[in-house]
Amino acid sequence: MATTWARAARGPGVVLAAALVAGGIGFVLTFIVARTIGAAAAAQFTAFWSGLYLVIGAVSGVQQEVARASRPATPGERAPRTLVRFAVLATVGCALLAAGIAVVWVWPVFADRGLAFVFPLALGPAGYALTAVVAGALYGVKQWTSIAAMVIGDAVLRLAAVVVVLSITHDVLAVAWAIAFPFFGALAVLWWFIRPRLSGRVRSDVTLGRLTANAAQAVAGSFALSVLVSGFSLVTVATSADVPTAKLGAFVFAVTVVRAPIMVGVMSAQSLLIVSFRDHERPLRRAALLILGVLAVGLVIAVIAGAVGDAALSTLVGPDFRVGAPVLLVIVASSALMGALFITGPLALSRSRHLTYAVGTIAAAATSIGSLLLPVDFATRTSLALLAAPLVGLLCHAVGLAGARRIGS
Repeated sequence: MATTWARAARGPGVVLAAALVAGGIGFVLTFIVARTIGAAAAAQFTAFWSGLYLVIGAVSGVQQEVARASRPATPGERAPRTLVRFAVLATVGCALLAAGIAVVWVWPVFADRGLAFVFPLALGPAGYALTAVVAGALYGVKQWTSIAAMVIGDAVLRLAAVVVVLSITHDVLAVAWAIAFPFFGALAVLWWFIRPRLSGRVRSDVTLGRLTANAAQAVAGSFALSVLVSGFSLVTVATSADVPTAKLGAFVFAVTVVRAPIMVGVMSAQSLLIVSFRDHERPLRRAALLILGVLAVGLVIAVIAGAVGDAALSTLVGPDFRVGAPVLLVIVASSALMGALFITGPLALSRSRHLTYAVGTIAAAATSIGSLLLPVDFATRTSLALLAAPLVGLLCHAVGLAGARRIGS
């Protein structure tokens, strides 16, 4: 029995290991860029990174729904080309969505270069949408090695591209293109390896119309989550014109890197959690144990951050990046609560509670934005945005899931 359990856990373990390595590579990438271009320019770079991953975080809803809907095809079955058609629809739709969102905010952040940034901000999400459909199908049929290869390939290609660009120029626009390109590039490089594991082997358990409708709800919820994570820095920059640029750059950088140890793991595991909860006999118990684990990790990180976090930021990036131990503790507490929200979300989706998922995450995002708009000092409004938002989302998910359990759905 133990051997069977170990064999079953080995595949998902490969994916999680790949996600952690990829997250570490992304972590290193942000340090390299910040150290190279300085704190003032880091605010602009972080705004681009935040804006890009705001949309990509939303598009992750596509992967989550495709993972939930994908099932192994019966041998000899001629499966409908639902997923192929959906991939085309998602890629085009996400490119247009990303461009539309970028147009809203690029000029206040990048001034007369705003239009130039729209193109990498649209290219990245379009490439990710295509990748999300492929990865979601692989999750649905549990092709763990292929998923791990995609995760690692994307991260390695992006790091290499950024390092090459930084060796030539420190221009933020050039770095932006280096970050966006791998979303298409990694899939193109690995397609020869992935295609045999999908062709004729996977089907959708719903029609194209239902898949699109479910994905739209998942995208709405994921977009709200993305506002809380990737978009937090962008919203903070946009609502903090009264804060000195260097202080603002240091704060948003600290939020990005300090939340990473927890966020990287739970965000990368979203589709894996959906499939795990979907196929598990006691999904609520599994979710509860995972939440306790995330909170425990958060406690350990809080102790470390309070003791040496500021000194580490000063040493690794520069003295301008000090933010103070109290700020670091708030950020760590936020990351633990967000980690719990990233567990209750997949639990809701795995039970086809798409509306519960969306309502909880949208309520959390609204709380975050509302807090940042309050007429109070910078420390107070950012602390409220970091802590109150995930608590509101968790409450909404708990109520929705409890209601679903009472009615037996």
